[in-house]
Amino acid sequence: MHQRPRKGPLSFLPPAGRCTLHQCAAGRRKANHRRRTLSALDSSSSIITERLVLARHQPEDLDDCVAMWRDPAVVRLIRSTPFDASETWSRILRCVGHWEFTGFGYWTIRTRAEHRFCGEIGFAYTHRDMPPEYAGLPEFGCTLARSAWGRNIAQEATHAALDWMDQREGLQRTIAITDERNRAAMALGYSVGYVRREAIPFEGHAFALMERDGRTLSRPLEGHVAELATR
Repeated sequence: MHQRPRKGPLSFLPPAGRCTLHQCAAGRRKANHRRRTLSALDSSSSIITERLVLARHQPEDLDDCVAMWRDPAVVRLIRSTPFDASETWSRILRCVGHWEFTGFGYWTIRTRAEHRFCGEIGFAYTHRDMPPEYAGLPEFGCTLARSAWGRNIAQEATHAALDWMDQREGLQRTIAITDERNRAAMALGYSVGYVRREAIPFEGHAFALMERDGRTLSRPLEGHVAELATR
């Protein structure tokens, strides 16, 4: 990866939405049991790199995800107001459901050594309004917590996620959208094979629509992946 680490928000646009959040003590007490149950189902989609673990969302990820999405510095190039806990819980539920419906989706990013939360990364069918030639393609997204900025975590996680996606027949062609002002995200996209196709309006700003086709790249990504489980 030729680019220098950048300190600043790095966000390709994630799926968004709202729901009503009702937290209860019983649900918290069951978290460990639920994680043990889900881990048996999720092991085939986990990715381990030199420094990171990419894993499907679990109930106990909620607090870390809420903290990230309510940080104004993280969301400033996504929308004008932070996400509340209800919206973040809705996002997690959508991530879980997307895996069940499609066989791919979003992962949390954590460090291998300390299990420290770094952010979220993945792909989703978002069903946004897109130009016809890009409609229906999986959309890439990556958002980091502020504590993970400037440490090349986005690069390492992105290489691993794209390596995983490139091995799925019919899913190698993906798109991403990001604010034109987000130079860190644009640089990351270019470095892994995304090409800017056109500008599209979003939330009153010009967003870059980028496309990548893993089938046509001249060489595979320079992998950071230590272990790559497959379905």
